[in-house]
Amino acid sequence: MVRQLVAALIGTAAAVTLSGCVGVFPAPARHLVLMADEQSNPPCLEAEEIPVESLQSDVPPTCNPVGSTLSFPDGVTLEIGEGGGGSTSSSRSEYSHSYLNVGDYGIVASRHTAGCEELEVWGSEEAIATVVAAFGQNLGNC
Repeated sequence: MVRQLVAALIGTAAAVTLSGCVGVFPAPARHLVLMADEQSNPPCLEAEEIPVESLQSDVPPTCNPVGSTLSFPDGVTLEIGEGGGGSTSSSRSEYSHSYLNVGDYGIVASRHTAGCEELEVWGSEEAIATVVAAFGQNLGNC
């Protein structure tokens, strides 16, 4: 009986190991948690239009752009609200557009097609890495 139990456990462990190394690469957390010291930037004094291409900067933001508007290359705009993010989709466009406010790391903006066959992302390397760690490579879009 003991031998059968040990054999069953070894067989199960081998099956888990061969089926993708379960536990070696953790699944994304599916939520983003920022500590107080990662949200220390004051609100920007003036709202402005921010082209998403300008988010790809090595210079960290000095203020939180709540109230500003993100403009995407295809003309879509999204207002940066008080919450952590926003999104829009329309039957007039094949893309859905979204952004996440990653505190002192900046804004991450993206646009994607259904199923994420096409996904474009703008933001600082640190902000994008923070979002990918929380939501995965598709940023939680698909």
